[in-house]
Amino acid sequence: MSKNVAILGLGWLGESLGISLHKKGYSISGSTTSITDLKRLSKHPFFVSKLEISSKNILGDWTTFITEIDYLIVNIPPRRIDDIEEV
Repeated sequence: MSKNVAILGLGWLGESLGISLHKKGYSISGSTTSITDLKRLSKHPFFVSKLEISSKNILGDWTTFITEIDYLIVNIPPRRIDDIEEV
């Protein structure tokens, strides 16, 4: 039986997670906040939608994103800092 997983945030970590879970047989839907990333992520064999969530509202088709899911992963990792200095 395939499990349906929604990943809120297909950034640098969420995209890899989505690909990995899809390869293991999970049905994936994911979200991004930018049109540029939406176009890039559309190459993957899973549903990707544009969602923006703030403290006041949700912009995008939230209901399609979470329809018939078994798991919701809220993926908000820290930003990647490529030029961070170590002490």
